[in-house]
Amino acid sequence: MALRVDDASSNESAVITCLVSVLAVAYFAWNGKKSRKANAKLPPGPRGLPENKGLDT
Repeated sequence: MALRVDDASSNESAVITCLVSVLAVAYFAWNGKKSRKANAKLPPGPRGLPENKGLDT
């Protein structure tokens, strides 16, 4: 049984749609993984604010 032109065109469209979908999901998964690595923790800062010495009003 041979495929008609309409069936072949529909099949090609389905393959292209699936391929684009898979590539989009892979791109966003890779991009999200890469961006999470870029968010490095800040270095430790001072343990507290300096004391207020002699400035009481």
